[in-house]
Amino acid sequence: MLTNPEFSRELQDIKGFDVLRVYNRDELVQLLGVTEKTGSEHSGSAGRVMADAGGQGSMHALLQVLKPYIKKIPYARALRHKLMQRSSGLLLDRYQDYIYWEPNYVMQAFAGKSLATIYDLSHIHYPEYHPRERVTELNKGLELTLAQADRLVSISQFSRNQMLEQWAPSQAIDLVFPAVDAAFYRVDDTQCEAVKHKYQLPECYVLSVATLEPRKNFIGLVQAYASLPGSLRQRYPLILVGTRGWLTEDLETVLKPLIERGEVRYLGYVAQTDMPALYQSAELTAYVSFYEGYGMPIAESMAAGTAVVTSDCTSMPEVAGGCAELVDPHCQNSIRNGLHRMLTDDELRQQKAEAGHRRAQEWSWEASAKRLLASMAAISS
Repeated sequence: MLTNPEFSRELQDIKGFDVLRVYNRDELVQLLGVTEKTGSEHSGSAGRVMADAGGQGSMHALLQVLKPYIKKIPYARALRHKLMQRSSGLLLDRYQDYIYWEPNYVMQAFAGKSLATIYDLSHIHYPEYHPRERVTELNKGLELTLAQADRLVSISQFSRNQMLEQWAPSQAIDLVFPAVDAAFYRVDDTQCEAVKHKYQLPECYVLSVATLEPRKNFIGLVQAYASLPGSLRQRYPLILVGTRGWLTEDLETVLKPLIERGEVRYLGYVAQTDMPALYQSAELTAYVSFYEGYGMPIAESMAAGTAVVTSDCTSMPEVAGGCAELVDPHCQNSIRNGLHRMLTDDELRQQKAEAGHRRAQEWSWEASAKRLLASMAAISS
């Protein structure tokens, strides 16, 4: 089981959890023996290495290289799922008197008591945002989850409401909100300067963090940003952070002229240890996704004390809690006006940043752990 260190300490004494070792993403890269490389991306070459800025995230870069080839293997996703079921089934058979928590949608077959976390229902409401095979796998896997789990867990009231409307499940659905790592709350000037130097960032910039895929609406964001006055784009370049997902060809076409003019930069994957300073050094975070079950970049940015522009739909207003500038992700003018307002009104931007930072104090992994433990206690009673 891989989980947050603070969270795992809460689980150590609970029957049903066998926490052997906790790794963050960067430690996993080292554990797997993947060496960091720098270089350039050569389109069409099977042996290319996609290097992120600063030589970071080579494990993610390697996966990005391999993904297109793995996807060509017939039924690769289904095969992986079957192998996981087989290996985990052998392990779970030894723990029938434990509580099994599945933190990621699809449960493995288990005769004992169990609960599962379901983050959102985007594959049902917006299947076009997912590869077809993923939609099929989730629909089939969630049938087992709903039939087997004694309780369900949601990460937002929005997602909980959608689960109730979609399934009307017989199980209780408990709310367990995510939290933000303590590192986001305490970033000093030295860390910020080091990160800006490492990635050669300007003094001021707009940040957007997400996997590059259609659901995240990067095309809408970039086009809205491109319609801002040139003086604003020069003063506040747009910095994109996140691994490549799928269907990025149109986005890359939109990005090309802006990147050539130095108005947009794509950093790719950035090490988790650098993210708090990256957020805090930004003037503004833009996160205008079409659909979310939560929206961690909103919470992380607010914890770091940076104002946010985000979507006015699904879970995002719930996370923002009145502390962000809300825009319609389906309307380029709405996104453009939100960005313009926040970049030209220093007082408003500061008010939103301070309000968001106060709201972020409400979140903690200790509180999240207590909520999850209460769900387990309800199963055990």
